[in-house]
Amino acid sequence: MRHRHPSGDRDPDESPDRAEGLGDERSDSTRRDALARRSRRSRERIAREAGSADGFDTLALRCGGFYSADGWHTRILAESIAKGRPVLIGRQSAVWSMIHTNDAASAFVAAAEAPKTGMWHIVDDRPVPLAEFLGEIAKRLDARPPRRMPRWLADMVLGRYGTRILSSSFSTSNARFRGDFDWRPSFPTYAEGLEEVVTSWRAEGFPARGA
Repeated sequence: MRHRHPSGDRDPDESPDRAEGLGDERSDSTRRDALARRSRRSRERIAREAGSADGFDTLALRCGGFYSADGWHTRILAESIAKGRPVLIGRQSAVWSMIHTNDAASAFVAAAEAPKTGMWHIVDDRPVPLAEFLGEIAKRLDARPPRRMPRWLADMVLGRYGTRILSSSFSTSNARFRGDFDWRPSFPTYAEGLEEVVTSWRAEGFPARGA
């Protein structure tokens, strides 16, 4: 009997096809980020080798940017928008592939129940510019459009890692996972997902007005 061992990682600051190198050694944060990427890929390799040696299937699921009504990062961004704090960096907008946590969970269930080995990306159907995603949150909260800050200020306020997360694109496709596991996200794009998120927030009175 073959067993299945799904594993998953969120890949928030790296395009899934980016090279594995240690990156720019000019900063400690860059080295730490590169080592973290290498560590993740090493875990995937170890799982594959163990599965091959011991006779069980291994699946690696790389998830897009998580969001949900109770997600800490989603709520922090919403609070910042409601308070008029800048949440965008520079003039350009990164492009992200998102995934509602409910859909991430359903993808893990589908993967765990299927006898397959490999690596798949778990995202919704359409990448979205971060400015559009946050702008939709602002619109649904009846808040001003998200404000921007220069990169030098973001480095001071958010740190280099936070700045790089919010200014880096990571877009990919769920096409392989959809085809291999007959899976579909219940929230095909961020628009449907944010409808559920903001409806939940309104029911609990979040974010507090005038906070």
